[in-house]
Amino acid sequence: MKKILTFLGLSTFCVCLVSCSTVVDVYNLQEAFNQNVISLNELQSIHYYHEDDSMPVYPETLTDEIEDKMKTSFLEIFEFSATKDDINLSYYGKYNGSYVALVFFPDLGDLNVEGYETIADIEFHYASNKRIFLWTGL
Repeated sequence: MKKILTFLGLSTFCVCLVSCSTVVDVYNLQEAFNQNVISLNELQSIHYYHEDDSMPVYPETLTDEIEDKMKTSFLEIFEFSATKDDINLSYYGKYNGSYVALVFFPDLGDLNVEGYETIADIEFHYASNKRIFLWTGL
């Protein structure tokens, strides 16, 4: 009986460790699609929102707390030597539980050039220093 109670106690502790500490992941669109973070329909919706200049501003806004976490995790994961004030986000909404935003950053290294990205035969056009990223675990 004592072993069962000890096991149950440890199981509860492990569940708390997993559920109490949230890991924030940041994906670019290709990674998010390849790893099934977003579906093809969601990718098409993000594309429509990104490419159509006549789309209104996304009706929801980010809370200051979520925006701060997005910027902080972006800087930590990509190891940029900058501050959160150097990053601007254009919020595209929440897809499958992931926050999606166009990130403008003064120095995105190799991503500084204007370009195109094709994912599942859907072409995204980017101005320099801008790319779309997704955040999970916020």
